[in-house]
Amino acid sequence: HTVASIRAFTMAKYEVQYSDWATVKAWATGNGYTFANPGLKGDNGARTDQHPVTAVSWRDSIIWCNAASQKDGLTPVYYSDAGFSVVQKTSSGTGSIIGAAGSGTIDFPFVNWSANGYRLPTEAEWEYAARYINGSAFTPGNYASGASADTTVFAATDLVAWFGNVVNGTTGNAVTTNPVDTKAPNALGLYHM
Repeated sequence: HTVASIRAFTMAKYEVQYSDWATVKAWATGNGYTFANPGLKGDNGARTDQHPVTAVSWRDSIIWCNAASQKDGLTPVYYSDAGFSVVQKTSSGTGSIIGAAGSGTIDFPFVNWSANGYRLPTEAEWEYAARYINGSAFTPGNYASGASADTTVFAATDLVAWFGNVVNGTTGNAVTTNPVDTKAPNALGLYHM
């Protein structure tokens, strides 16, 4: 589909690494926030703090964004009421969808688009950030973000992305996480898009 325009936005250069997740989560749990999942250090919970956090849900992620916002003195983005007075602070572990559009539940929060706090990118924002090259040229859809050739060209993709059966830089039987800054960034300086 075509997106008419995207307003200016800022995106972190790395995935949320476990050390950042844990720091905000510790602050959050002492300030009325609850998470359904504790998060893991990388793929198995035994990686370093520089691996991305894993085993968290979308629900946990928006609660974390609100907590990180409040911790940093910013206005949270996700609310349970249309007047933006009740900040979403509780995640849920249920697999069922909770509520319906416009209900303000964890699955359908009210989003304060004017807030200056942290939030997840929209689909259009993520695609723009992943495919951007120079403002007029964009990476084709069959290229990894930042790659110089399509994904069938292993060497080009290997410079910017972990993929296939790669374990800590070597071929293996299972895919694992890796520290967040171990491949080249794309044109915007974003890693692992």
